[in-house]
Amino acid sequence: MYSMKVFIRIILSILKRKDLNNNVKLSCNSFYIFDNVASLLLVSGSYLNHVKYVVHTCYIDFSIVTIMFAINICFITCSFLLLTTQSKSAEPLGDSEGSRFVYEYKLMERLIHLENENTQLAERLAALETAQSKTKSRVSAHLRLSKTTHLANTDRVMYDIEVSNIGGAYSLNEGLFDTPISGIYLIHVNTCLTAAKWIDLDIIKDGGIIGRVFSGDSAYHNCGSMLLSVYLKSHEKVWINRTAGSATNLNQDHGWNTLTIVLIEQY
Repeated sequence: MYSMKVFIRIILSILKRKDLNNNVKLSCNSFYIFDNVASLLLVSGSYLNHVKYVVHTCYIDFSIVTIMFAINICFITCSFLLLTTQSKSAEPLGDSEGSRFVYEYKLMERLIHLENENTQLAERLAALETAQSKTKSRVSAHLRLSKTTHLANTDRVMYDIEVSNIGGAYSLNEGLFDTPISGIYLIHVNTCLTAAKWIDLDIIKDGGIIGRVFSGDSAYHNCGSMLLSVYLKSHEKVWINRTAGSATNLNQDHGWNTLTIVLIEQY
């Protein structure tokens, strides 16, 4: 706008110094008036409303005014095109930016989907661990002898029939209970003898005695028992040994010689 105003002033300076067919006679006052009018027209864009006024006041040939009008129109058109170009460049999203926005939106949607899947997997894993923990906590072994069994000195009692062995903690080959998990266990031992005999059986945990069963009678077949509630750590071993007595046989005719170990609370 400023450059157009300067251009108009240059044109008017030329017109002020020359006489174009004696039709142009500009004075300093008329130049000042036209200059201000031109400034107003450049701001308002209402050139046609003042053409007659300018011609009448400044005695300018109408062809000159037409030229100036055309120059003003060109300037306005160029300004409009420039503003349009700038507004397009200032748009928030172009084609490439729109594609990028769609890609980022899909990526975010995928991440949310994966996060939901991870949450579901974590819940399923927790449920499986809980179920597995409950399965591990089911430990119960009940063993007995199938026949009268001879014991000498400190022999280990080798129970040979599994009435139940939930968790597989008792080994028939080794004659011992291998604790699968830590917790409070209930241990019960029942011992039966012939008349006029007695025997002591020790309940042993990893080589240390934790209980003793006595059985004996002078007139009848007799059974003795012992019940323990003890805390056992994981992989501690429990078995039964003969330790003393006049009896060398565990009688299976009247009563059963049994060993029962049950996990009652896991720790």
